[in-house]
Amino acid sequence: MTENQVKFIMAILTVLIVVALIYIIWMIIWRALYMPVKMKDDILKERDAAKNDLLKIQAAKAVEWDKYKELQEENDKLRKIYFSEKERNDKLRDENAKLANDKDKILAAHKQLKKEAISKDK
Repeated sequence: MTENQVKFIMAILTVLIVVALIYIIWMIIWRALYMPVKMKDDILKERDAAKNDLLKIQAAKAVEWDKYKELQEENDKLRKIYFSEKERNDKLRDENAKLANDKDKILAAHKQLKKEAISKDK
């Protein structure tokens, strides 16, 4: 190899090394700029996915809450009906007891009148 060929090869190697260094520097800068953007996009995607999951959970809880409220209202209505019927039943029992007492009094008076009628007939 001649001296010119060696200089030419050295020049080509120098150019290749400079190009490689420029490429490496460019890749480092590109990654330094691109990586935070990519990380931010990934974080935003995760946040959106978590937000969607949360909204689904909240919607399901809202439906459960509505069902709970409906059942609670129905329970309150049934409780009111129960107590009103219980009160009505107590009143009817009292009235029945009074009527039974009145019946006993009437039967006793009837027996008494029967005895009086029998004793008058004799």
